[in-house]
Amino acid sequence: MIRLARPILAGAAFAGAIAACARIGSPPGGPEDKAPPRLLATTPESLAILPGFKGSVELQFDETLSEGGTPSLGTGTSDLERIVLVSPSNNVPDVGWHRSRLSIKPKEGWKPNRVYRVQLLPGVKDIRNNLADTSIVITFTTGAPLPTATITGRVIDWAARKLPPAVLVEAILEPDSLPYRALTDTSGRFSIGPLPAGSYLVFAVDDQNHNHKRENRERFDSARVDSATTAVPVLWLQPHDTVPPRIESITPNDSTSATVLFTGPLDPYAPPPFASIRFVMLPDSTPVDSAVLLTAEADSVDRLRRKATADSIAALTDTTRAKADTTKKKPAEAPKPAPTPPRPPAAQRPSGLRPISTRPAPDTTGLGALLATRPALSTKLILRVPGRFEPGKKYALEILALRGLSGIPGDVRAGLIIPVPKPAKTDSTHAGADTTRARPDSTKADSTSSKGKPQ
Repeated sequence: MIRLARPILAGAAFAGAIAACARIGSPPGGPEDKAPPRLLATTPESLAILPGFKGSVELQFDETLSEGGTPSLGTGTSDLERIVLVSPSNNVPDVGWHRSRLSIKPKEGWKPNRVYRVQLLPGVKDIRNNLADTSIVITFTTGAPLPTATITGRVIDWAARKLPPAVLVEAILEPDSLPYRALTDTSGRFSIGPLPAGSYLVFAVDDQNHNHKRENRERFDSARVDSATTAVPVLWLQPHDTVPPRIESITPNDSTSATVLFTGPLDPYAPPPFASIRFVMLPDSTPVDSAVLLTAEADSVDRLRRKATADSIAALTDTTRAKADTTKKKPAEAPKPAPTPPRPPAAQRPSGLRPISTRPAPDTTGLGALLATRPALSTKLILRVPGRFEPGKKYALEILALRGLSGIPGDVRAGLIIPVPKPAKTDSTHAGADTTRARPDSTKADSTSSKGKPQ
C-alpha cells in the first residue's frame, strides 16, 4: 500500500499543476473583459538622473500581455519590438516579455552622460487581443543634465497631398550624431521632447518596412533647427532619386493626344523645356511639326479654350443663318412651366426633414492653406499633335533635359504605336442572299422527278 501511495499522490499533484496552469482567463460565467491593458508603474521614473544605470526600463501592467506571434529575438520583426523606440540608438532594442511586465534596454547597453528616451507606441495587447491605443514615454539621464528642449513640427505627403500618420521622425543631435526618434500622429504632427539643448538635423521618413530606420530608397525631407528654435518648418515627403525619371509608357487618348507616364514625379518648378522635344514618325524619322507636351492642367485649359472657341463660332453661324432665313415661320413657342411655389417658412416645414447642405466641411487641419504654398506633383504629361495620329504607324518621342524632383537633367526616349481600329461588324441579316426565303421542299422535287416512271 505504501508503494502505491506515492505514484497516486504524484499523479494527483501533476494533474493539479496542469489544472492550475490551464486557468489563465477569467472564471467561466463572468463578464467578458474588453478593457485594454493599463499601465501601473514604470522603473525608472521619468526625468530621473541615474549615473551608472545598468538595469532595464520596466513597464508594469495590470494584466497579462500578449507576446505576439513571434518572440523578441533582436531582429526587429516581433510584435513587441515593432512598438518600442529607444533613443539615441541605431540598434533594435532588447524587449523582454514577463507576463504582465515588459523590460526594455538598448542592445549596446546604456552609455554614460546621455539623455535617453524610451517610448512604447500604441499597439500593446492583452491575451484577449484588447488593444491599448495610448503611447508611453519615459525620459531619464545616465548622468547628463535634465533635458528641457522640445522639437515640434508637421509632415505632409507631397504626392498624395494629405497628412500622413505614423511617419518616422528622426532628430539628430549635432555634432555627436545622436538620433532621437518619434512618429507622427493622425494629423501629421510630431513632438519630441524633452531633449538636450543643441542644433538638430530633423528628418521625416516614409518608413515603409517599419524598421524605424532611415534608408536611401524611402521618401523623406529634412530641415535644420538651432538651439534657439524648437519649431521645425513643414516637412514634405518626396523621393530623392539620383537619376531623372524615365518614360514608363505612352498611351493614346484620342486621334490627337496621348498620355506620357513617367516613373517618378516631375519637377513642378522646372517644367520640361517644350522647345527640346523631338517627335518623329518611324522608320524614316519624319518630324511631326508643332507637337507639344502639356501638363494635365494646361491640357485641360487648352481643351476648354478650344471648346469655347468652337461654341462661339457655332453660335455665330447659327445667328447668321437665322437672320438670313426671315421667310420661315417661327415655330410655336412651348408653354412656359408653372412657377415654382414659394418655399414655406421653417416653422411650417415637416419637423422630420432637414435641408441638405452642399457646402464642404470646414478645413480644421489647415491642410488647404499648406498645400496652397506648393504646386501639386505629377507623373504624367499630355502629348498633343496638330493633326492626327496615323493608324498603324510607329512614332518616337525624345525629351531633352528632363528634370525630376532631384533637379538632375537627363534625356529620355520612348516609342508609340498607334493601333489600327477594328472594322465595324456587319449585320449578317442584310449581307448576301435573303436567308428568310424558304428552301425548296425536297419531297416535292422527288415527286416531280418521278413522274412518267413506271411504278
